[in-house]
Formats: sequence, structure tokens, C-alpha cells
Amino acid sequence: MATKKQIAEQALRIVQGGHIKPDDPADIREVMLYLDQLRDARCRLDTLNNVKVGDYEVPEKYLSYETGTTAADATTGQQALSLSGGVLDLAYGLGLYQVTPDDDIEDAYIIMKPGHLGLIANSAAVERASNVYCWLINGTIYFKNLSDATGVAVLFAKSSKDIAEDADYPIPPDVEAEMVQQLVQMFGVQKQAPHDELEDGQK
Repeated sequence: MATKKQIAEQALRIVQGGHIKPDDPADIREVMLYLDQLRDARCRLDTLNNVKVGDYEVPEKYLSYETGTTAADATTGQQALSLSGGVLDLAYGLGLYQVTPDDDIEDAYIIMKPGHLGLIANSAAVERASNVYCWLINGTIYFKNLSDATGVAVLFAKSSKDIAEDADYPIPPDVEAEMVQQLVQMFGVQKQAPHDELEDGQK
């Protein structure tokens, strides 16, 4: 799997005809930023298209896997886990795809939308200790019916801006090729604009 930086560099090399010039008007940081925007938009579109045909799934190549241990929230006292990055806002809340104990990934917790727990408060289902509920607020997962620190495994669609440039970039291979084409199209236009032709590091 390629990294964000490798994909951006490939697009720049194509635009520059084989090598990246130090005084090129297209900064690799701009290319990576645009790549992030393209990936997030494509993940939303592919997930929505799945939902339209009744398949409530995020294509697995967009998903990231993370483990951690819950801790009591300083304000509410509830067990909570902060993720390493933001979660994409996908159809039906599918950005937070699966939450389980880290030692039993078949025992999935019940994911709810923030505030929905109050709608079923005092019901038998909520009060049953064997049912663990969770919901996401600003990158932190909160839990109901977890009383102690617990190891948790999370599958989620991570926001592209929070993926390190040298980390594997979660994107399907065919979509990666399309992203390169879109980057070349966008930054090839910049190359056509007049700029300094002397490779002295000055744009």
C-alpha cells in the first residue's frame, strides 16, 4: 500500500515529466492536501452508493484499525477512548464502523448516535449490563455499561488529514490511480502558468 507522500510525489513527477524541480510552483504539501480532500469525498460517495443498493458498508480499504484502553472521563466519569484522528461523517454514521473488546472482535458493541441513549433510558435493553453501548463525540468514543478500563478495538474511516504522510494510505488501488489522474489534471494547470524557469530554489 502506498503512502500519502508517495502518491503525491508520483503525481508531481508526471506533471514535471520525470523529476520534481525544487522551484516548481506546485508545493507537495498542497498536493497532499488536495489528495486528502479527494479521498474523503470519494469515501463518502462510495459509502453512499453502497447504502443506495442496501449495502450498509464502508469499502474496507478505506478503514483504519486501532486499539486502545478506555479511561474514566474527567467530566462524566464514563469510560471513554480518544481516537488518534477524526472520523469521517459518512451516511448513517458509518464512519465509526465497529467497536469491540480487543480480545473478542466478534462481540461488537452497539453504536448509537450522540443523545439517542436518553430516548431509551430506563428500558430493559439499556439496563442489561451485557449490552455495551457507545457513541462518538469529537473523536472520543463514550461507553455505557463499561465500569472499568477495557481494551477496545476500533474500525473507523479516519479523516485523511490525520493520516501521517509516511503511513499507509487507506484507499482502494483502483481509486488510487484515479486520484493520481485528478492530481495531475489539477496541478498540470498550474504548470502551464508562467513561472521562473531557473532552478535556483526561487519561485
